[in-house]
Amino acid sequence: MCYFFNYESSNSNMKFYGNPILWFHNQKITGTTIYIQNDEKNDSIIKNIKIIKNASYIEKINSEEFNQIEGDIIIGFFNKENFLEKVIIQGNINSIFFLYSNKEKKIINKSSCEILSIYLDKSKKIRKIFCEKKARSELIPIDKKTPKKFLYLSKFDWKEKDKPKNNQKLLVHKEIEKYKKESLLEKETIKSMVKNK
Repeated sequence: MCYFFNYESSNSNMKFYGNPILWFHNQKITGTTIYIQNDEKNDSIIKNIKIIKNASYIEKINSEEFNQIEGDIIIGFFNKENFLEKVIIQGNINSIFFLYSNKEKKIINKSSCEILSIYLDKSKKIRKIFCEKKARSELIPIDKKTPKKFLYLSKFDWKEKDKPKNNQKLLVHKEIEKYKKESLLEKETIKSMVKNK
């Protein structure tokens, strides 16, 4: 969702302006501007995503637990199945990650730093976190008595009703196909006009 959408057919790049919101499975990405670079050979495969200003990444674990990151810039790299495999965040970073020692014992890692790198495994779970430059981190054991304010960052916003349904996933690709056809038709029209002169 966004106010303005721009697609460049020459390089398969997309730009979303005006408080865009992107949903990937149980992940929500927001920012002032979002750029998506697709694979040159197959534009249904996302290579990377870049979120500029007020960047936010939220991953839903369950109805009460969410991994959360806020920073100035977020760059996400995708694998060939369109799943995030690496995320790099830069500038004014705050994050909360849920860690588990077992089903009863839960710990949150609350941290801040200037550069944060996250690596995800094939099951989309976080396997490594690196926090660099002015890194500050604390581990907080949580239970049912833990105040809710400890579980969320200040800008946390997750509204399940806003998440697109499964049948709405292809809307962006349908719009891109529409633009491609219009662009091709426009090029053909220009060619025929040049020939007729």
